[in-house]
Amino acid sequence: MNETIVIADLENRMEATILSDLLSEQGIPHMIQEHSDSAYGSVAYMGVGGGWGHISAPEEYRDYILSLLADIRSSFMGFEE
Repeated sequence: MNETIVIADLENRMEATILSDLLSEQGIPHMIQEHSDSAYGSVAYMGVGGGWGHISAPEEYRDYILSLLADIRSSFMGFEE
């Protein structure tokens, strides 16, 4: 994989899974990193960047990934309540 950058923070595992599945189907290299600490029973922590985790990918995919993420978030808005 080319050099990667952090593209965006992710709000939850469902968002991460959907985004990762869509990118994998298209052959877009990426990495999802969960912000948790196994020493505390996998409790999420906010020290890295905030949120549940983040996605990293080559910079050339940044705009596309952000667009997909916005679509995912707008599609599921209101289902978390």
